[in-house]
Amino acid sequence: MKDLINRSIKSHAEALNLIDEKQIHQASDLIKKSLSDNNTIFWCGNGGSASQANHLSAELIGGMYKDKTPPFKSVCLNVDTAFITAWSNDDSFDNIFARQLESLAKSGDILIALSTSGNSKNIIEAIKAAHAKNMTVILMTGCDGGGAKKLLSDLKTVHGKDLLFHQSGGCCDGSAPMCFPAKEYMVGNSDVKLGEIDGTP
Repeated sequence: MKDLINRSIKSHAEALNLIDEKQIHQASDLIKKSLSDNNTIFWCGNGGSASQANHLSAELIGGMYKDKTPPFKSVCLNVDTAFITAWSNDDSFDNIFARQLESLAKSGDILIALSTSGNSKNIIEAIKAAHAKNMTVILMTGCDGGGAKKLLSDLKTVHGKDLLFHQSGGCCDGSAPMCFPAKEYMVGNSDVKLGEIDGTP
């Protein structure tokens, strides 16, 4: 038992060392900006990720400090058991989050999706729905990146390994995330690097 505990502590410590603080701060800035503009933060996940999403959403409404601040707009998409069971029974479990975003979300809102594997179909569909609404998406995932990494591998096979993803902050061309050969797109001082997928910015 002691060995198991020690290995667990060691693996968690190693994971912490892999965290890119800059990415955390960039995500935090996006969330603060969205909330200051009176937008809503949406959360979703499955299993343990659902519990984490629910907890984090509740913190934004209830407040994380003794001296309470005004609540923020925060909605967890995996807590409405009546809708989730009805919709997954009558239609599909794959779009339980996407369906709710179609009803509740708007441009400027943020979706924070939690998925250990990155392969959950309902998470992928939620991300697609969020992009269709011109929302910002923050994906918290682990393992090897899941479906996102496979998609990138397929793109590299066709277009070469030097690629980059870019999403405009505007409302027209470029509002959806697009993939470019790295040398064919010039980034400027206003562009913000949010992270990498398998070495691709």
